[in-house]
Amino acid sequence: MIFESIDREKPIILISSTEIILDIINDYVNARDYSIITKLKDGDLELLRLDVRPDAPAVGKRIVDIGLPRSSIVVAVDRKGEDVLIPNGDTQIRAGDMVIVMVKRSHRDDVRASLVGVKAPA
Repeated sequence: MIFESIDREKPIILISSTEIILDIINDYVNARDYSIITKLKDGDLELLRLDVRPDAPAVGKRIVDIGLPRSSIVVAVDRKGEDVLIPNGDTQIRAGDMVIVMVKRSHRDDVRASLVGVKAPA
């Protein structure tokens, strides 16, 4: 977490390394079906890699029919033995696909639930 100074003339920005480390650990520990490739816009946007298992709710569906949040976009689908696909709405998700999604951090859990069926811990 970054804390900004209220002094507008001589602003001071403090960075809590503890908060940053805890955030990284939380992402790693809670990520069994996905990994964060990179973060953009001060961590508000994430490029995620999700592994689609055979029992995932997206298997057999076209991307347009999955019901992803508007704040997300599937940017690539990597299939074993094939070239990486730049998908469109008609691209069908298959078991074993590795899906790359750009998403706002606040909607990461919705994307996970739609693609791989994992809901956030309560």
